Amino acid sequence: MLQVQPEIWSTVAVLCPQGQIVTGETEILRNAVQSLPEVTAVKLDLARVTTVDAGGLGVMCASNWIKGNSLLELMNVSRLVSKVFELARSILFSKLLLELNSFQQLRVPAGAGNGVFASRVASLDHSNIDRNPGSSLF
Repeated sequence: MLQVQPEIWSTVAVLCPQGQIVTGETEILRNAVQSLPEVTAVKLDLARVTTVDAGGLGVMCASNWIKGNSLLELMNVSRLVSKVFELARSILFSKLLLELNSFQQLRVPAGAGNGVFASRVASLDHSNIDRNPGSSLF
């Protein structure tokens, strides 16, 4: 069972989950974060996290679980947990490229409805996009 130990240092909260951040146990992490006072940053120390699945990844990536304008920072990410993030990044990047390619195929003559938008999207320079999805985390 997932356990979460919170520590508050002035305006920064450090959460130290222990166990697995997986579907069925994500509410424990979400509740721990939502019970925090207003802080400027929430740091998740993942040193004692053994597994993260899609449900856990979804909870950590959700923007609505942290109050106000707090920043989320991950600390001590293990190699295995890091692989989950890299895989998710690769999948998201691949979907983005597919969407960009479909926009390029939707060329509409300028002046025909949304043609100006479609033409501008299709003419974007995509050469600076990192095509090596394993090069870094999010």
